[in-house]
Amino acid sequence: MRSKHNYFVFGILLVVILGVILISGCVQSPETKQFAKNLPQINENLKISLKNIHTDFYNYDLDYGVNRLMNMLTITDSMIIGMEKEENGIREDISNAEETISNFQTVKQSVNTNQLSDDEKNIISQIDAKVNEYVTNKEKLNSCLSKMKIYKDWIVLVKDNAKLVEVFGTKSNLMNEYIQAEKYQDALNKINEIQNTINQMKLNGQKREASGVQVFSNQAMASYDAFSQSYNYYEDYINLLIKEDYDNADLKYTEYSKKYSEAISMGSDEESSISETINEADSWYQSNVGVCFDLFNNYS
Repeated sequence: MRSKHNYFVFGILLVVILGVILISGCVQSPETKQFAKNLPQINENLKISLKNIHTDFYNYDLDYGVNRLMNMLTITDSMIIGMEKEENGIREDISNAEETISNFQTVKQSVNTNQLSDDEKNIISQIDAKVNEYVTNKEKLNSCLSKMKIYKDWIVLVKDNAKLVEVFGTKSNLMNEYIQAEKYQDALNKINEIQNTINQMKLNGQKREASGVQVFSNQAMASYDAFSQSYNYYEDYINLLIKEDYDNADLKYTEYSKKYSEAISMGSDEESSISETINEADSWYQSNVGVCFDLFNNYS
C-alpha cells in the first residue's frame, strides 16, 4: 500500500512540475512584453521611412528632372540648394530606416519570440518583409544617391556655362564697340578677357563630358580651340589697325572671319541641338537616378 501511495504522490508531483514548466514557458519576460508592445510602432515607423524615401524621390524628379531644369530660362542657385535639400532628405529617411531595422533586429535576438502570440508573430513577419525589401534595394539606393551628386554637379556646370556664354557675348560686343570708336588698346585688353572666358568655357565643357551625363563630339570640343585661334587673328588685326597697315589688316580680318565661322560650325552639333543634349542627359538620368523612383511605391 505504501508503495502505491508513493507512486501516486510522485505522479502528482510530476504533473505539477510539468505544469509549472509549461506555464513558465508561456509567460512573457518583461523584455519580451516590451518588445511585443513596441512591434506595431516599429512596423509603422519602418513603413513611414520607406514611404518617405519613395515620396522624396518622386518630388526630386518632379522638381529637378532633366526636362524640367533644362527647359528653364535660368537655372538658379536656389534650385541647386533645393536639389541638395532633397538629397539630404533621402539620406535622412534612409538613416531612420536603418536605425529602426538595427534596433528591431538587436532586440529580436535578445527575446524569446516563442512566447509571442500569433498576432505578434504576424507583425514580426510584416516587419521582416519590409526589412528584406529595404536590404535588397540598399545598394541601388546608395548608387542613386551617388549619381544624384554627379547630376547636381553637371547641372551646376550647365548653369555656369550659361553665364560664361553671356559674358562671352557681352565682352565681344564691347570689344566691337571699342573698334568702332577706334579705342584699339581697350579692344586689345578686352580680347585678353575674351580668351580667358573661352578657356573657362572649354574647361567647363571638359568637366561636363567627364561627368558622363553629356556626350560631346570631338569637333565640339575642338571648337573652343578654334574660337581661341580666331581671336588670336583678331588681335593681329587690331595691331595692324594701330600701325595703319590697312591692307594687311583686311587680310587678317578675313582670316579671323574664316576661323570664327569654322569654330561656329564645329560647335553647331552641340549648341544648335538643345533637344539632343536634353535627350542624352535624360537617358543618363533615367538609367542612373530614375531606377530608384519606383522603389517602395507600395507604401505611398
